[in-house]
Amino acid sequence: MKCKKCGYELKDEWKICPQCHEVLDDKNRVNTKKLEDENKKEITKKKEDNKSNEYIGAYLLIFFLSLLLGIFISEIRWICLAISFITIITAHIKLPNSKVIKVIFWLYIIGIIIYILYILFILFLFVKYIPEFLDSLSSCPG
Repeated sequence: MKCKKCGYELKDEWKICPQCHEVLDDKNRVNTKKLEDENKKEITKKKEDNKSNEYIGAYLLIFFLSLLLGIFISEIRWICLAISFITIITAHIKLPNSKVIKVIFWLYIIGIIIYILYILFILFLFVKYIPEFLDSLSSCPG
C-alpha cells in the first residue's frame, strides 16, 4: 500500500504516514497490487490488439492480392478466387470482432450471391430462347 498524499510505501498496520504524517484510513491508501494487476491487464490487452491488427493486415493483403490476380489473369482466376474466399472466411472466423473483416466478408458474400443470380439468369435465357433460335435457323431456306 502507498500513501495517496506523498506516495510513501506503507505497512498495513500503520495508522499515520511516517513521511507526511497524514492520518491513514482506507481512502488515503492506494492498493498498489490492484494497480499493478490492472496495468498488466491493460498491457496484455494492448499487445493482443496489436497482434490482431497485424493479422488483419496479413489477411487483407492475401485477400486483395489473390482477388486482383484472379480478376486480371484469366488462367488462374478460379484458383485465386478460391484463395480469396478461403482467406476472408478464415479471417472472419479467427477475428470475429474486426469490423473491417466483417464488412469485406459480407460484401464478398453478397458478390457471390449476385454472381450466382447472374449465372441463373443466363441459364434461364439460354433455356428459354435457344430453342426458338434453333427453330428459326432450321426454318431458314438454304
